[in-house]
Amino acid sequence: MRWLAPLVALLAVIAAACSGAGNGPAPTPTPSVSTRSLGGETFIDGVVVAVGEGKLTVHPIDDREGPPFQLQVTGETRIWKGLDVGMSEVEIGDRAFVKARELEAGGLQALTVYLNLVRASGKIVYRHGDTMVIQGTPEISPHTDVAVIRAQASTIFEGGGRDDLEVGRGVDVIGVQTSDGSITATRIFLAGAADPTSPP
Repeated sequence: MRWLAPLVALLAVIAAACSGAGNGPAPTPTPSVSTRSLGGETFIDGVVVAVGEGKLTVHPIDDREGPPFQLQVTGETRIWKGLDVGMSEVEIGDRAFVKARELEAGGLQALTVYLNLVRASGKIVYRHGDTMVIQGTPEISPHTDVAVIRAQASTIFEGGGRDDLEVGRGVDVIGVQTSDGSITATRIFLAGAADPTSPP
């Protein structure tokens, strides 16, 4: 059960970081297995395999042979993909981190759905404008320790600002992985800022 406390803490950080802003993410929840239940709630790390009206089907990332989860999506469901979005923005193949509630009548209602949320930590080795390359622990591919990061106008900075993105500076980046493998940053923590995995 050692995975439990970090998972709950990370989900708390997600809620705190995103509340009210619409574009504030938090670190990717990475439990040791892709599905767990706690106190009537289910946490799923999976891939979207089907999207329907008021329904979302997610297959656990660590259980290719098992059945997918059928999730009800209601007005209470929050869907995040760099900012708060609607069901029309959910695509088959999206990586999904889901917190769901078990319904008395059976089934699951999705409470929060975070899509393509990734985190990368390392040192800046190249920068040109709002694009930089960091080397460290991107945690997005087992084949490389390098990640391409793109800041945007809405990117939130902690521990410094855009002008502090210098080669050699350590950063912790949270954002959305795009189809070309790069990360669109929604938050950048510069070295010396509070650890984004720590509960607020």
